[in-house]
Amino acid sequence: MMRVGLALLSIILALGPLAYGLYLYQNNVQAYVTPSLQNLEEVFIPQMPQLSFVAYEVVDVDIQEGVFQAVITLSIHNPLPYTLTLEDVSFNLVCASPGHGNLLGEGHLRQPVSVEPGGTAEAYIDLSISQEGMAHIQAYHLTITPTGPNTALVTVSCTARMEDAVIRIRAANISMELEGEMGEVPIYYEEEVSL
Repeated sequence: MMRVGLALLSIILALGPLAYGLYLYQNNVQAYVTPSLQNLEEVFIPQMPQLSFVAYEVVDVDIQEGVFQAVITLSIHNPLPYTLTLEDVSFNLVCASPGHGNLLGEGHLRQPVSVEPGGTAEAYIDLSISQEGMAHIQAYHLTITPTGPNTALVTVSCTARMEDAVIRIRAANISMELEGEMGEVPIYYEEEVSL
């Protein structure tokens, strides 16, 4: 009797889940054994953090002394279920005008930024143009337009590529370093000056 009970229990344990699965799929064997691809993308392709441009601000300029500093503000949205930390960003600024390619300066993340799950935070990238970069800008990308008998509009206008970029991020206790080109950034400034 005990053997029959154990045999019956073994059969129930082996076939019970199959019977329950058929019950859930309303006795549709094909639906039961064929995986559903619906929502599969959400499971296997996690959402990526989103970076968006917020502002570009020139913070210090002295054309004659060869000083040009600016700040790029980025917004970082973290859709991941864990905290994301942008630990470092650095890159070289290279003149993007055809035939130029001169090194103008560099950019650096001001300080690490942590973004909570589902949150958004701002990151500040400091741009600084070197003396050699300012000499190139003065020679090729500076215009002086008279606006009156004793005044002129001084305009700096060029585009720089962000090359040799290194981006370090950390998420879920995993650090990752990305290298490459980040795109382009405007180097723009205008001021009316007395002559």
